[in-house]
Amino acid sequence: LILASSLLGLQGPAQHEALSTFEIAIQGGAILAVLGLYRARIAQMASGLVGRDPAGRRLLLQLLVAFVPAVLLGPLLDDPIDAYLFRPLPVLLALFVGGVWMILLDRRRDPHAGGGLDSLTFRAALGIGLFQCVAMWPGTSRSMMTIAGGSVLGLRTRDAAEFSFLLGLPTLGGACVFK
Repeated sequence: LILASSLLGLQGPAQHEALSTFEIAIQGGAILAVLGLYRARIAQMASGLVGRDPAGRRLLLQLLVAFVPAVLLGPLLDDPIDAYLFRPLPVLLALFVGGVWMILLDRRRDPHAGGGLDSLTFRAALGIGLFQCVAMWPGTSRSMMTIAGGSVLGLRTRDAAEFSFLLGLPTLGGACVFK
């Protein structure tokens, strides 16, 4: 969005407000998609919240632990990120570095290696949350960082993706409310 708006000359205050509204709408769509795709897992976490499913409660707590770094760092870094990184060059740099990192990670890691969500520790959940904070740099994919972080921290790629998308619910929702 930053690159497209720059190329199209949409840099004024009126365009900024429209682009922000569009970004929030996109995030709302992503939230709805995840709610639909993972409705069974969300129901499991809801059961865990009321004490009926220990695995659901554990996963919910792990998601909260992973969300904490973004809650703490997001507001703290919001102004410097807006001031220095919401420009085409930093976005291009992030896209390039992220692409190279994913290629290297893909060559190094077997997608079937690692454990499932039941093997995720709270420490690894916190680590995934810290990986997610790297995506505060515009041009860095939040899901890329959390999936890669989950894989590096011992999850199978499929389980890292599931955790990433579930973690997107509070993160994207919180970002929409914050912005």
